[in-house]
Formats: sequence, structure tokens, C-alpha cells
Amino acid sequence: MGNPEQHTQSISKRRVLIVAACIAAATFVLLICAEIFLPSKPPSFFGLGFGPSSTTGFMVLLGPALAAWAFSIYVRCPDAIIRNQLIAIAALLAFWLLDVIVKYPMKSDLGTSICWYLYYVPMLFVPALAFTCALRAAGFDTTKAGKTARSIAFAGSALLALFVLTNNLHHAVFSFSFDDPGWSGNYRYEWCYWLVAGWFVLLYGAFFALLFPAARKQLRPSFAPLAIIAGLAIAYSLLYILRNAHFFSTNLALTYTILIVVAVEITLATGILPSYAWYRETFYKLPFDLKVLTRNGQLAYSTAQAKPLSPETTEKITELGTLNGAAVDFRVPSNPHTLKRAYGISGGTALLSIDVSKNDARRTALKQRKEELINASELLKRSAAIRQGLALREAERDLFEQINNSLAEKTTEINRLIDELPEDDSLESAAIRRQNLTRVKFLVAYCKRKGSLIVAEREGVSFTQEQVELVFTEAAADFRSMGIESAALFRLNEPLSPAIMAHLYDCAYDFASLAFAIKNPTLLLFGENDERCALTVRIVLQCEESRKLEPSLQNFCNSLTKAGIRNCHQIEADEIAVKIKLEDSAL
Repeated sequence: MGNPEQHTQSISKRRVLIVAACIAAATFVLLICAEIFLPSKPPSFFGLGFGPSSTTGFMVLLGPALAAWAFSIYVRCPDAIIRNQLIAIAALLAFWLLDVIVKYPMKSDLGTSICWYLYYVPMLFVPALAFTCALRAAGFDTTKAGKTARSIAFAGSALLALFVLTNNLHHAVFSFSFDDPGWSGNYRYEWCYWLVAGWFVLLYGAFFALLFPAARKQLRPSFAPLAIIAGLAIAYSLLYILRNAHFFSTNLALTYTILIVVAVEITLATGILPSYAWYRETFYKLPFDLKVLTRNGQLAYSTAQAKPLSPETTEKITELGTLNGAAVDFRVPSNPHTLKRAYGISGGTALLSIDVSKNDARRTALKQRKEELINASELLKRSAAIRQGLALREAERDLFEQINNSLAEKTTEINRLIDELPEDDSLESAAIRRQNLTRVKFLVAYCKRKGSLIVAEREGVSFTQEQVELVFTEAAADFRSMGIESAALFRLNEPLSPAIMAHLYDCAYDFASLAFAIKNPTLLLFGENDERCALTVRIVLQCEESRKLEPSLQNFCNSLTKAGIRNCHQIEADEIAVKIKLEDSAL
């Protein structure tokens, strides 16, 4: 069995040959029918004429030549899109020649005018197809602007062709009258004709402009013959439009076809448009070590930079066998720093040799660097763990010192009260011992919760209403165990900051310490905050000897004022009330 790609290619070429043969046969049959059924005079041999119809024989010969040219384009052009567009150009040119051949012997004025108008179908669509070929060759066909330009080119050509084909209805392209026997030569150009002529110039100008970026730098000198062809076409078109006697009597279709074929051949021969004829030299000049090997490992083609094929490489290629379009990378021991990449192609293998010595050196250096970075990373991790442990211990030490400093006054007082405990067993000593131990219990309860509040303040934890009520419920239970009836109520819109909570706790305990000097005290506390999160607290101490506590109350209020806490107090016969306002900005 043969290669599937070769089989498909042979089928495609066979189809093209069949289509070309059918077109040639149809053209031949049409000419025979025209000779048999259309009225014509017997041929006379008085030499060649000088009118357009005298070139009918050349057009008949050029028809099969165009079919052969289209087939050669199919064989030579590797780009499917450009190839199909060039074949379409050849088909349009063949249609134009056939239209001219049919028009010459036609006796009907209406039929003659329609054949005349049909000239402009290939005249309008050939430059549009050439323009799209140049777009493709320049690499702009996939861009948004390229797609838009292609659509505009075909839409404009189709619209203008419609105008020309319907000229008998509006005479916007050519104006004449069928009543004039010489109407085919006595017509006038109207505004739409100049629009058509301007469209020709625009499309062909864009075609030549796009070919320049499509050509590589070494191919741009080949624009000289293209410029000559363009100059001849412009001069011929101007003289034809101006109805110069020598040029107006020539065959426009034949001249136009020859100029187009020559221009396309120049672009294919120079490689501006892709062509297989250019590939052999291009392959040889490729800046790579590239070889094409047969299936048995024999060298078929190689580039100028290709090095000799080693036996190890040949043996490896033979082992790989048919790759079926796959790519395989391998190295040989004799040249370890050269990467061999084998591609499966039709009929053999393409072998690309890549010098990877620099990459190998970089890879070795990177591997070494990676190991160094891994070791450095491990060292950094250990160092970070040590620093983290030291920072944690330092933070714990700072927290301990902060708690110790905050509670230093209370612990000092606790030590003093314990040292002052009497040692005898008298009733008076027992009463002093009970009073001191009660105050010690009061101070220990304060210190226990004060430490947790300092930790919360350090962590920035806010206190919700439920948490505040829980703290003061526990404090009230401690107060009651010491003979102080107490209750606390809070109405909070927002959580309390750690600073406000700490000061509220200090104020409550300092105020509660006043109750130890009186009998049957009752402590009530109520707090609420406003929209600015400022806390207003009212503390009431109910007792029978309130006037006795006036000096202690004054000292308490003075200490609040020194701390920047706004306060006011009121003393009545049976109660003492203090109002305190705590704000974060003032603390």
C-alpha cells in the first residue's frame, strides 16, 4: 500500500485534470455548435485583420492555455487559499475570452450589450481576487482589518458589477441608444463608469502595495518587472478609455489576460507569492542543520549548514522506522550536546540537529544553582523558625512584663495586707484578719481578670455586649461573696474596644473598693454607648454612711481626671453616684 498523503494528492491532481479536460471539451463543442448553427460567411484568406475579432484564433488557443496554466498553479502553489484564488482568476479570464468569442458573431443588439456588460464581471472580480492574494501573502488576512478589507473588496465589486449588468435600465455606466446603428462605438461614459475605473485603480494599487511587505528584502528588486507591467497596463488602459484609434481597435480581453498572467507568473517565479519552484533553493539556504532521509536512512536533501550524517544517527533513524507524522527527540553518544529531532514526513524522515551545548551548560549551572538555593532555603527556614521562636518568647516576656507592671500596685498591696495579718487569736485580731483576707480575695479576683483583659487588648479583640455582661456578672458574684450586693446592666450598639473595656474594669473595681469601709453596701452599674462608640457609665453605691466616703470619692474622681476621663459625682444621704464617659480618643 502506498502513502495515504501521496494517494490523496494524486486523487486531487486527477480531479483537476478531469475538470480541465471537461472545460476544454465543452469549449470545443461550443465552438463547433456556433460554427454549425450560427450564420457565418465562408472563410476567406486575405490576410489578418486589424480589429478585435481578428484575434479570435488567439483567444481560442489561449483558452486551453489558461486551463493548463491553472493546473500548473495548482501544482506549484502550496498555499491552498492563494492557489484557489489564482485558479479562480484563470477561470474568470477564460470566461471573459469565451464571452468575447460569443459576442463577435451575435446579431442581436440586446444580446451583444449583455455580452459586453459581462466583460466587467472578470474585470471587477479579478482585481478583488488579486487583492485578497496579496492580503494572504502579506499575512494580514487573519486580522480584523484584513477580513474587513476583503469583505469590502468583494462587496464593492459585486455592487459595481450589478450596476454594469443593469446598464440597459438606467444608463448610469454607458449612455447610448439602440436606434443608432453604430451604438457599440458611439457610447458615452457616465458617472458610474468612472466609479468602476477608480475601483480598478484602488484594488490594483492595494495589490501592488501589499506585495511589497509580502516580499522578503532580497526579493524586492523583482518589483522592477512588476512596475513595468503595471506601467504598461496603466498606459494601455488610459489610451483605451480615451479611444485612441490604434488601441481602441485592439482586443481588450486578450491584452488584459496576457498582462494578468505575466504579472502573476512574475510573483510566483520570484517567490513573492508562494511557489514550489522557490522551495528547493530556500531549503538549501535555511540556517539550520536539516536533512531529509529516505525510509532506509539514505540522505536525500540537506541544507548548506548540515553536518555529515554519523552511523549512529543512521542506525537510530532506521530503528525508529515510520513515524507517521510524529516527532521524536534523541541524542547519540558521539555527540551528546546535539539534540536530534526526527519528524515523520511523506516518504521518509526530516532530521533536525540542534546544538544544545549552551542549553546543557545553562542546565548544569541552573541545577547547581538550584541545589544552592535549596540549601539556602533550608537554612532560611531554620533561621526563620529560630527567629520566630525568639520573637514568640520575647512577646511572651513583654506580655508578662506588661501584666506585671499593670498589677504591681495590686500585688504590692496584697503582700502588705498579708504581712499585716495579726498572729494572735484574739477577737479583734480575728476581725482584722478577716477584713484583710477579704480585701486580698478582692484584689486576687481583680488581678485574675485584669491579666486576661491585657492579653485581649494586646491582640486587639473587641468585646460584644454578651462578653461584657459575662465579665461583670462574674465580678458581681465575687463582690457578693465579699458582702457587697451588686448588679450590672449594659446596652451597647457597638462592641467595646479593648482600651475602653480595660478602663471600665479598673473604674468598676476601684469604685467597688470604697464599699469595704461601710456596712451593707449595694453596687449598681449601668453602661451604654452612642453612635461614636463613646461609653457612658453610671455607678451607684447605696449605703447608710455615704458622707463618710466623701474624701475617698474625691480621690477617686481626681484620679479619673488625671487619666483624661471625664466624670462627675453626686453624694446624697444614702447613695453615691458617679457618671463616667470613656472615649478611645481621650484614653
